[in-house]
Amino acid sequence: MKAEYFKAICQMSVHGAQNLPGETAASVPELYPSYEWLVQNNVTVKKAQIIFRYGDKLYRTVKNNTKFDGKNIPGEDGGKYFREVIPETGHTENTEIGKTNENPISVTSEEISAGYTFKYGYFYEYDGIVYRCIGKNGKGVDGEEYDLTETPDNSKYFEVAW
Repeated sequence: MKAEYFKAICQMSVHGAQNLPGETAASVPELYPSYEWLVQNNVTVKKAQIIFRYGDKLYRTVKNNTKFDGKNIPGEDGGKYFREVIPETGHTENTEIGKTNENPISVTSEEISAGYTFKYGYFYEYDGIVYRCIGKNGKGVDGEEYDLTETPDNSKYFEVAW
């Protein structure tokens, strides 16, 4: 019974670690799965912002439905998929991605049709045009998430950013 209890506590800790702020996450890297383990187990994460270890650094996934197949290496050619968590601040490298219309998050119709999580107030570049997520009927709360399968050019959740 004690072994099952201990296992449950460990699982809760690992799952709860995904909700820790970056500066706290950096102090407990052992709570995060390693990139190697994710690749070996052919893991696909459904949501962006999942934290994992690679070497002595922590990284976050950038996009939904990121598949760990070993083809994209954090810190090398994986910049489109992973961002390093900076230990001193807890933020990711390039923290302004999506926060301004000069640095939007690039999305494709394939990613969106698979189900993409957009955030209220964030900027997205789709088909060469930058859109701002304005929420349902133009109302929302900063950072509120919307799981959508409709593209920004055909959705009431977006406006063209000027």
